[in-house]
Amino acid sequence: MKRTLLFLFAFLATLPVLAQRNGIEYRNTKLISTMCDEEYQFIYPDEVSTNPICVKLIYDAAGISYVDSLYYNELGQLARIDKYYDYGSYSEMVGYICFTYNEKGLKIKQETYSTYKKDGTLETVVVFAYDENDNMILAEQEDTYGYYKAKIDFLYNEEGLRTETIFSTDDGEGYVSDELIRYEYENGLMVNEKWFFIDEGEEYLDSETVYVYDDHGNCIIAKELAEDGVPYWMTEYQYDLSVSYDAVYYFEYPDEYMFLTPSYNNMIIGYTDFYKNDNGELEIDCEYEYEYDQIFDAVEENSIEASIYPNPVKDFINIEVENMDLVELYDIFGKRLYSEKENDNVKIDMNGYAAGIYFLKIYSEGRNTVEKIIKK
Repeated sequence: MKRTLLFLFAFLATLPVLAQRNGIEYRNTKLISTMCDEEYQFIYPDEVSTNPICVKLIYDAAGISYVDSLYYNELGQLARIDKYYDYGSYSEMVGYICFTYNEKGLKIKQETYSTYKKDGTLETVVVFAYDENDNMILAEQEDTYGYYKAKIDFLYNEEGLRTETIFSTDDGEGYVSDELIRYEYENGLMVNEKWFFIDEGEEYLDSETVYVYDDHGNCIIAKELAEDGVPYWMTEYQYDLSVSYDAVYYFEYPDEYMFLTPSYNNMIIGYTDFYKNDNGELEIDCEYEYEYDQIFDAVEENSIEASIYPNPVKDFINIEVENMDLVELYDIFGKRLYSEKENDNVKIDMNGYAAGIYFLKIYSEGRNTVEKIIKK
């Protein structure tokens, strides 16, 4: 079941990486299972933004929803999550998580607060360390009461692929390793994952996951095997092969660093979970479907030839477009910061804006396009 929880969240990719402009781009808006009465909603402030401001998990059967309000810093990095329980007639804030980043944009601290007593009590702190290649090598957690410490060590091969994840705890007498994950690869694709539990320094195989890929490099099957090699859980994935994975914005929860997910090169449209029933056969447990919004349309025949320079920009950015009707500047939250009409040569002063990602929306002769710019 570890893998199931991982798949529910880890499909969803953090700070969006803007796709190459070779067509239409999308953002994930829902993940739905009518079979299991579950629905994840990703809510955006407007039609331009690619960072959701709210993630809502609805359990119809339980009559309760889990709501996360998301806040970002000026660079578009996730800065805080406020967590709520929604009971329908009222909601209750149960805690919040704050994130700190270094100058490279790497997450270096995660602080979790509880609000059960309405005082915002700091409960746990996780600090992160990286190697010279910016690979995370350590995540160390400590509760503020001094009762418990835990850490995760990450090891990599020469190609930068993670080979081991080691979980350790410290009950006051030093760290002791409890669990271990080992990964195997073929042609750069993760094909095998073995979980071990560790007792007095000895490793014992707990479970194994085998990954199968199609000719496009998409994982199509993830099969979990028990210690005896018999499958007890399986996930099958479906894709839209006409859409590149890079053309889709997903949201990724901050605990994704703990585990690895298999590779995908196309848009995920759904997946099906299977479990081993009492007869020893794999039976469908839940079916999930993704829903998307189209956010940019850069189809070649409707494209606008625009000269935008310099990009990245430090002070002034120039936009040159023949017969330009309107140009607008937006931040990552979809807030319009600037607009100018009917000028084929626009010069925008960026000095008053913080470093980070911005979007230019350009209109000309019934067409429009959106371009990303980076403010240094």
